[in-house]
Amino acid sequence: MGNTTIKRAYEISCAHQLEGHPKCGRIHGHNYVIDVEVSAEVGAEGWIMDFGVLDARVVKPTLDMMDHMYLVSNENVLSGNMFADMAINAGQAFVLGTDRSTAERISEFLAREFFVGVAKMMPLFHVSVTVHETSRSSATSTCYFVNVEETKILLTAVEATE
Repeated sequence: MGNTTIKRAYEISCAHQLEGHPKCGRIHGHNYVIDVEVSAEVGAEGWIMDFGVLDARVVKPTLDMMDHMYLVSNENVLSGNMFADMAINAGQAFVLGTDRSTAERISEFLAREFFVGVAKMMPLFHVSVTVHETSRSSATSTCYFVNVEETKILLTAVEATE
């Protein structure tokens, strides 16, 4: 049987800063809309997964930590950004661990996080995350299931860092 895709939308508000950019180099924020898609086979229950489970066990734990925070990238830290340092020291930052805090990098980060979260619970084909910075601007990243062995390696690597 083929795969079916479910989609759920979420909203968070975050501040960030892109070092050296003439406009986005200033601290500013976005009311991000984040679309999460999970593709898998429909199970015996007649669904891919319960949306409540997707919320509670996969998506909301990460998004709740990001919501109303300053998104700190490696670039912010390496440049000695005083606002990033203050936000980190005050517990008002979410450190992405990405080179920049662009919509592209945020979608990549979230796609990996959510893929691992779903893969721990069920077999799947892919997880896609679209991060809408504005109503006209977005970026989408997808993590694909390759095979069982590669997914086991990915999950083992992630668990080793937790």
